[in-house]
Amino acid sequence: MSDRVTIRLTSIQCTITDELDGDEIFLKYLGKKIWPRGLYAGMKAGNKDIGVDIKDVPVSEPLVIELWDYDFLSKNDLLGKFTMTLDDLHGTYQTMLVPTHMGDVASYTLVWEIL
Repeated sequence: MSDRVTIRLTSIQCTITDELDGDEIFLKYLGKKIWPRGLYAGMKAGNKDIGVDIKDVPVSEPLVIELWDYDFLSKNDLLGKFTMTLDDLHGTYQTMLVPTHMGDVASYTLVWEIL
């Protein structure tokens, strides 16, 4: 059994946006922005490819990815977190966003693989 794996974030799916006209999202891991390359990715209901690999991830602890909404005039908003329990079984998985605040409406799913 391997104690470290590579995780590929393949896509993000949105069912309900936080803002009526869509969200301006980005992902962070360990406090560092990992996607997209620009400031944010515009998101409405639907699916966006990500294609980001996170290497050398320990399987002994959950992997936490944060979903942020970029704000032009105020502080960026943490929409919630994706928490993934890892093992060394290769495959494709989905994790639902856990909102930051009770009553938040944004609904996102992160699709990822263990390589």
